[in-house]
Amino acid sequence: MPALRGLSSAVARGVAGFPFDLGTSIGALEIGVIVALFLSGMVSVQAWQYFNRSERDHILVKSIVAVAWCLDVGHSIVICHTIYTVTVTQYGHPELLIQPPITLDISILMSGFIGPLEQGWFTYRLWKLTHSPSLPLFCAILTLTRFIGIIGLSVFALGRPNLPDYTAKAGWLIEFILLISAILDATLVLSLCYYLSSWHLDKSRVLHKIVTQIMTWTIETGLLTIFGTLGCLITFLTMKDNFVYVAFFVVIPKLFTNSLLLSLNARQGYTEIIFRKNSGASAAFSQVQIEMAHLQSGMSAATSPSISLPLDTYTSSRLTVQDPTLGNHLSVDGYNTNWMSLRESKLDEKN
Repeated sequence: MPALRGLSSAVARGVAGFPFDLGTSIGALEIGVIVALFLSGMVSVQAWQYFNRSERDHILVKSIVAVAWCLDVGHSIVICHTIYTVTVTQYGHPELLIQPPITLDISILMSGFIGPLEQGWFTYRLWKLTHSPSLPLFCAILTLTRFIGIIGLSVFALGRPNLPDYTAKAGWLIEFILLISAILDATLVLSLCYYLSSWHLDKSRVLHKIVTQIMTWTIETGLLTIFGTLGCLITFLTMKDNFVYVAFFVVIPKLFTNSLLLSLNARQGYTEIIFRKNSGASAAFSQVQIEMAHLQSGMSAATSPSISLPLDTYTSSRLTVQDPTLGNHLSVDGYNTNWMSLRESKLDEKN
């Protein structure tokens, strides 16, 4: 068993000054790839659900989802090639880990395109919510900064430096990118929740339920990427001489894509909340008019005071639902668009 004896010898002496350990090198990378592939399966399922439920979405939104799914598949292919190379092709030669396969460098480049899709989408939602350019512009600048940083990091990695040179010369850029990403995700989550919670919706149970649900989904999807990014940053700062941070890095793009698709597919729940039984409502007719604003426009279609929410609908016709326990009629006008403003008005009770 010369290969195993050579492997044991390499483990004992380390690899080019790096303390080599199977668990924190190849083992960590394998775990990261397994988790990433599991999340990639979730991405494919969500993409299938999206294209089956939102055929009337704007072509731009459909294109974003299609590009995100294609990038996710490509990312899965290159990380699978990476783990195959280090566990099969390079078996018995751990010293070769000092220069990872080029497909790992390509995965860095692909992650640079995946992240801005999710962060740009939530930045756009923030702009539609606030109608103020200052905070969305700040988030857009951070998104662009992260994208440029990833491109620069990818170019350096494709130059095929060894790991000691890579961490020594580009370590500051890795830390900067991860820090910027965490700050951006936290800013988006906190800002969206702040503006949603700033409305006084005590008299509108329907809107209150919708806003509460949006805030919950925003926090949940935002925490996915925040925790992943912070995990990568902490492990890079504390364990640069192994592959634990690489395991986080291959998972982060999957978290971005899942977060994007979760936010899109969750829109179906908004319309479900509208028709849910509201036990505290009065016995009066309540009409909820969903007036659409086109994707390119940030203005509400309502002329009276209204609440602009980043909601979407799948319906294309008028629906009237009667709650048999209350005798109330709930009318909803649905149109083909991606953003809408919600207005609730009380009507006189009719016999």
